[in-house]
Amino acid sequence: MAKSKAARHATANPHVVIEPKPRLDPKLTDKLSWGRIFWVCGTTPKNMTRNDVTDPPTNGQQCVFVFPGEKHWMAFCPISFTSYRLTVGGMEQKSFEGPTTEYSKEYLSEWLTQSWKKFATSNYQVDYNMAARVLKELGAPIPTAMPTAKEGEEDKERGGKPTADKLLKPVKRTSKRGKVLEWFIETGEARSIREAMAEFEASRSSVLSYLHNLNKDHGIGYRLIGDTALVELPVPDGDDPWL
Repeated sequence: MAKSKAARHATANPHVVIEPKPRLDPKLTDKLSWGRIFWVCGTTPKNMTRNDVTDPPTNGQQCVFVFPGEKHWMAFCPISFTSYRLTVGGMEQKSFEGPTTEYSKEYLSEWLTQSWKKFATSNYQVDYNMAARVLKELGAPIPTAMPTAKEGEEDKERGGKPTADKLLKPVKRTSKRGKVLEWFIETGEARSIREAMAEFEASRSSVLSYLHNLNKDHGIGYRLIGDTALVELPVPDGDDPWL
């Protein structure tokens, strides 16, 4: 194997020390970090710390996004769009360190967005939910492309509930239901369900349940269009649904 210029120089000059690249701060936001992790395919030997992931996206070091927690971390691979639950104290978590190259949040966001679109148009079933959570934390918009959508179906209405003639009862603004409503009507346009999942750290079924209950208990309607929901307030009370 051919040696690098620096390695050849070090061989010819044994007193030359090649300094490793300094590690950068992995923290991107209060909740999200970006750095290198070490993967091992299969089970680690008995004399090593046990690994959590035996079928990782690669073998060796790789840069990933992580959401650190007290007992567990969630790691997201931007290449395979897969996520992994890591135990604090496990081999992968202990191996995590800052990157050697600095990338802006804008660059990382654009990279993820373009990868999302390629996976979606190729109908790959990958972890779009975790990708949405990462993009949300980076302050980037969530793509609405869906992997199962056929050409021309992105804007097809898929269901929903009709709006009542009047507000059945006000919504408590500080409740979780109220926060979900406020988020959906903030722009006056249809908003991404995946983005709502990332915003409220909820499952898709939980977000749809909030919309369903807003309709059942308050008369607030919604339309599901592709991967978005358009929330519609009762016309007579359209300006103030709040308690």
